[in-house]
This record gives sequence, C-alpha cells and structure tokens, in this order.
Amino acid sequence: EEEARGGATRGAGGERFSSLQNGALRVTDATQIVARPRDQQVVRGSVARFTCQAEYDQSLAPSFNLTWVKDGTEEIPGPGVLLVLGVNRSDRGVYTCVARTRMDQTAASALLTVLDVADAPGDLEMSEQRERSVRLSWTAGSDHNSSITEFVVEFEENQWEPGRWREIQRVPGNQATADLPLQGNVNYQFRVYAVNAVGSGPPSQPTGRFATPATAPDRNPENIRIQGRVPHQMDISWENIRIQGRVPHQMDISWEPLLPLEHNGPGLEYKVGYRRLALGELWTERTVKRHLLAVKDTPTFVPYEVRVQSRNANGWGPEPRVVTGYSGEDVLNHTLLRVSWTPVPQDTLRGHLGGYTVHWVRRRALLRGERLGEDRYSLVFGGNRSHGELPGLAPYSEYTLTVNVFNKKGNGPHSDPITFLTPEGVPAQVPILTASNAQSDAISLVWGPPLEAHGILTHYLLRYQ
Repeated sequence: EEEARGGATRGAGGERFSSLQNGALRVTDATQIVARPRDQQVVRGSVARFTCQAEYDQSLAPSFNLTWVKDGTEEIPGPGVLLVLGVNRSDRGVYTCVARTRMDQTAASALLTVLDVADAPGDLEMSEQRERSVRLSWTAGSDHNSSITEFVVEFEENQWEPGRWREIQRVPGNQATADLPLQGNVNYQFRVYAVNAVGSGPPSQPTGRFATPATAPDRNPENIRIQGRVPHQMDISWENIRIQGRVPHQMDISWEPLLPLEHNGPGLEYKVGYRRLALGELWTERTVKRHLLAVKDTPTFVPYEVRVQSRNANGWGPEPRVVTGYSGEDVLNHTLLRVSWTPVPQDTLRGHLGGYTVHWVRRRALLRGERLGEDRYSLVFGGNRSHGELPGLAPYSEYTLTVNVFNKKGNGPHSDPITFLTPEGVPAQVPILTASNAQSDAISLVWGPPLEAHGILTHYLLRYQ
C-alpha cells in the first residue's frame, strides 16, 4: 500500500481504506451503492421517482451524505428517493446519485426520458388538385420519444359551418401524404395533427383555401323503412325515410334530408316516386324541395313501391333503390290489429302450403302495470297469405305475437316473438251519476270513474241542457 503520514490510503482492490493518524493505522470499508437508480420514461406532467441506497463504514457515519446531480452540474440535495414532480421537457437528462464520506465517494446514474405528444406537423402542401380530390403532404414534427402512430387530417369549410374542423381521413404514422376525396361546391382548407401513445398533438397551421366545382349529388336517401300505422296512411322512412299516414286517405312521405355538404351544388330537391305493387302501374312522381310529401286518396293497407332521388342544379343523383311497404291500415276500433309477414320461400315448405297461424298472448295491462295470465289465442289464415286481422285485442296492453306456417303434415316452427303495445281506447261509460243539493243557481254532481278506463284519464266532459 501507498502510505502518507496523517493521510489516507486505498487498498489495491479498492474495497477498503486505511488512514494513518498519530502512528495508528485504521482500516475502513469502502462506500458502495447497493440499490442503483433505474432509467425512467415518464409522460410529461406526471412524477418521476429515482431511488438510491448506499452502504458505508459505520465509523464514518457522521461524515456520510447522499446527493443527486443532474447532467453532471446541477446538484440536488436529498435523501435516497428523488421525486421530480410535474415533469416537463426541461427535466430530461442524466440523474446521478453521489454517496460521500470524508474518506471516499461513489456514484451511479440513470436517464430520465420525457414522453410527450408530438409537435404539430409543418410544411403542408396541396398537390394533384382535381375537381373532387387533392393530395396533401406534410413534414412530421418531433415525436418526443413516443413514436407517431397515425396522422389525422381535418377540414373546415366556410359556407355551412365556418370555423368547425371535422375529420376527413387518418393515415399511418409512417406516411406523410393523404389523398383526400372531396364533396362538390365546397371551399375547403386543411390541417393535420399527429397521434402517439401519449395522445393527440396540436394541429398544424391550416392550408390555403381549395374550392371544388359544383356537381350532381352523389347519393339518395337510404335505409328505407315502410310501416303502416293509422287509417288510410302509410309511413315511409329513410335514413330515416318514413311513410306514415296522419289523416284518412292520405299518405305522408318524409325522409332525413341530405347533409349540407352532400348537396354538391345549389338547388337541391327530391323526386319522389310511388306506385302500387305488382299492378303494372306507371310511377307517380312529384318533385319537392322539402323532405315531406303528402299523397291523398290512398287505399287501405295496400303494398306500395317507393323511391326517392336527389337532384340539384347540376343534375340527378344515382338511380334510386326501390323499397316496398304497406299503406295505413283501417282502424275500426282499438281492438283490431293488422299483421303482415314475409311468406316462407316455396323451397322450404317440404310439402303443399296450408297457410299461416298467428298466435298472440296479452302479457300486461299498461294502466295497472300488472302481469296477466297466459291466455293464448290463435287465428288461422289459409293459403298463401302475407297479412291478416286479429280481432278482440284489449286497449292499452302489452302483447307478444308469433307466426308459423303449416302444411298437411303439421306446423312449422314459430317465428321469433315480437312485442307490441295497443293504443289507448275510449273509456267505458261512467257507471253512476247523481245530483243533489239543488239550488236556484247551483247543483252538486257526483259520479264514479269508468270501470274500464282503457288508458290514462285526462278529464271529464260535462254536458247539460
């Protein structure tokens, strides 16, 4: 060992120290870090936690201290646990734990990586500009240690909803271009933002304006649904076309209009065509600007074909799809139900068609909310039928209904059950009415409620003569 009077010496292996004081040689254990700090990857705004634990010769305890150093220069006094609160980008760097005694020191380091959303893309450029498309390219910003997973392209237009940005396309994070399909007659501008595991970054600066020319509509109303409901009326709905009768011998056709961006040009209107099914009739067509058409003098519960086509000043939309449904049923009273079903295909009958049986059960009286017994009813409709009437249903009640086909060998399986509610009916007669305490200008009347309300009573009407 190398010795110095009154000084300290280190063993050749570095494990122990010795000191010579007043002619006495003293040997001590070297200071060691036994729990080293670990590298951290932390999202901006959260907490980074470094731990460090050292062992040292107990005879040197009065001189022991532990500090932290950032990037080799900034000293941070503290215990064995270092918390970095509200981490931001400036906190990234190398954090070193330094353990010291008066005889020696040792150190261990860990790296703090700060994860953040990606910076806004830059250098947006539009190219390959066509009537209904444009290519947009950009340069990705810094991903801040979290790889970009995708880019989101947004647009804004200044005619229908100026100032509102809406998504138009997403592309993978390794792609910096997007081919954008566009609507006609729209004045666009675009911007892009990046997404990584931390979240969505800020958007880029918007591009300049790009205006597309007006064209004919691209689509017609869709998802047509047809449902008959009340006397001499048919409900048609698409997206949601709705055919619904409101007054006798009238068919109201309504639909959800195209979105403003889907107009593709000025002067949007709709051509509505309708005709009775399978009679070889010519189409009756009406053109309207609103999304409502009232057709008068319709027959009762007759199948109709309906189609709706969009048009603007630049031309017609695509050829419309034809849907079928029934005009409204005749409601003689609130206890008669009109039912329709789709006939079973001929190749699944396994014999000659006998007809259809409709089964129904009254489950609940809606006014009292009570569950009822399992009284089951059925009615047979012979031959190749697709609809029928069920008499004797109670007003303001909940029913379930199934249909099955039958042939000479027996009954086929029941359809899936449907649940329906019957409407309120007219209340029964007031059972008792008495008059008393008659005076020259007043009289007292007392009556009892109807035995069957058939719905929610709203008021009593008093007539006198």
